[in-house]
Amino acid sequence: MADVVKAAFHALDENGDGILDFEEFQPYFDFLRFWDDRSRTFSRLCSGGSGIDPARFREIVKNTTGIICDGNYLSDSEVESLTQALETRVEIRITKLSGEPFFGPKKVDRGL
Repeated sequence: MADVVKAAFHALDENGDGILDFEEFQPYFDFLRFWDDRSRTFSRLCSGGSGIDPARFREIVKNTTGIICDGNYLSDSEVESLTQALETRVEIRITKLSGEPFFGPKKVDRGL
C-alpha cells in the first residue's frame, strides 16, 4: 500500500480496528462530494464483508473497483489532501471536547 494511501486509511480508521465501517467512511464520501445512495454504495464496496480493509481501501482510492468514480482515481496529492483534512478534523474534535487548544503547552500563572 502506498504510504499516502496507508496514512489516509489510518486517518479514517478512528477506532483503530483496521476496518473502516460505514461511519468512518463518510469523510471519504464527503471528500469526493459523493451524494448518491451512500449506504448501498458502501455495501457494494465492502464486497459482502462488514467493512473495508486496507487492501480494499487501496483498490477504492485507485478506483480499480469502478464503483464510485466511474474510472477516475485519486492522485497521491489528492490522497494527501484527504489525509490533511482528516487530521485537521481530528484536531478540531479534540479541541472541542477538551475545551482547550490542541497544540502547545498550557500556560501556568505562577503569580510572579
